[in-house]
Amino acid sequence: MDSIKKISSYVWYQEDGKRFCFFVSTMERDSSAAVNYPPPRFDETMAWEYNYDTMVRGDIVAHVGDGECFKQHFNVCKALAKYGKYEEPNQDEEEKVQWYVQDDEGKRHGPYDDFEEAKTDADRIDGIIVR
Repeated sequence: MDSIKKISSYVWYQEDGKRFCFFVSTMERDSSAAVNYPPPRFDETMAWEYNYDTMVRGDIVAHVGDGECFKQHFNVCKALAKYGKYEEPNQDEEEKVQWYVQDDEGKRHGPYDDFEEAKTDADRIDGIIVR
């Protein structure tokens, strides 16, 4: 099956008065791993250095192939815009999640680092847990 373009973006980064451009593209495509037929499909995000004036791609600066496509794409764009480079997140470090409790008037309480603590407070005030 053909690849399906999901989203593409131009990302700008500025450092010491100089601007850099990157082209980021996310596609859905067949896996090249020979596991079964038809091959499983996955989302792949790639980013290149990009010369916006000549419309020529340069070196690949990012390649991500796991997770939901828009999250992949956003994370690569965000890193390139903020740091001018993309580094794979450390898989050993768990993403810190904070929880909030919303009461029936819409007021948020928290944040809570521990879900059970948020649940206890939500039960106490008859609220709901939100992130």
